[in-house]
Amino acid sequence: MTSWLRSSEKTLEAVHLPLGHADYATTYRLQRRLHSLRSHGEIVDTVLTVEHNPVFTIGRSGSALNVLAPPEVLQQEGILIYEVERGGNITYHGPGQLVIYPIIDLR
Repeated sequence: MTSWLRSSEKTLEAVHLPLGHADYATTYRLQRRLHSLRSHGEIVDTVLTVEHNPVFTIGRSGSALNVLAPPEVLQQEGILIYEVERGGNITYHGPGQLVIYPIIDLR
């Protein structure tokens, strides 16, 4: 390890909340609640891990027009779409994919 890396190292101590398989809407509400609590110093850094049902999330730079599958296919496959408050375009989450949500103080 180089000295510049060593001098800037920090250790993150966080609570891990493994959610198993959870729908996106429930997880998103939990994230927003934990973010509020963390912002006010009411909880320690927390990391959520979860596997979602099929879902597309659309960030601030995205648009539902970027979903290339026809609405009938999305409905048939049970794939939901959520517009969320994050950067970026469109992201897919689904079974077999581990999603990690850090709720941490970056200061």
